[in-house]
Amino acid sequence: MIDDKQRLETYRAALVEAIVTIDRKTYGKWNKDWSRLRRIIDMVLNQERPIGRAIDVAEEEVKEHLAWFNRFEKKEAV
Repeated sequence: MIDDKQRLETYRAALVEAIVTIDRKTYGKWNKDWSRLRRIIDMVLNQERPIGRAIDVAEEEVKEHLAWFNRFEKKEAV
């Protein structure tokens, strides 16, 4: 039977693998959905944020990135 410490280590290892895979698949390409998911995992794993707060922060960060990209694209179009 897996004890709580082993279970926690297993969950952490799975989250690290998820981050590594997301980074590998999205290297050089920004995608709002993958960015949001990666940020949620990062905040839960490394900053020990509650999942609800992590989701809220990740969604705000994605909105900020999209706004920045839109401004940047408009400047290049001019």
